[in-house]
Amino acid sequence: MPLILNPPEARRPITLLWDPKSRQEAAESQERIAELCAKHFAVSARDDVEGQATLTPADTLDPQCVVFRVLTENGDDVIVWDRRDYDQILEARALFDDYLSRGYRAYVMRSDGEKGSRVDSFDALLETVIISKEGKSYEALLVPPTHPG
Repeated sequence: MPLILNPPEARRPITLLWDPKSRQEAAESQERIAELCAKHFAVSARDDVEGQATLTPADTLDPQCVVFRVLTENGDDVIVWDRRDYDQILEARALFDDYLSRGYRAYVMRSDGEKGSRVDSFDALLETVIISKEGKSYEALLVPPTHPG
């Protein structure tokens, strides 16, 4: 069975790995790819590696929604708000200013995957903002889920 590096529920790209010499694994991978395509994932055009396929979600977050990802001792808190709703904009601005006043820093995350930059003022036009405590680093152990069998 192919190794699944991200679960489909994450709505992030999923990478499938299989032994290209194994007909059974190749067939199972093609079945899994078909299942994911039925769940609105698309095979990435940039995958040229034999025995590997990356699928990206076709139905992503509404483009009018903004995401704050706040890194704390408890993990990654995700706050999503709609930039079309004036009350949500005011609430998001107050939340952003509160975090900065408590010693957090904010960084913009670019949707094209390029490195973002630090932001010091609220901007409702940004897509994703990472908020982290200044001078803090958090250790994380990332273990990909595997499919039994």
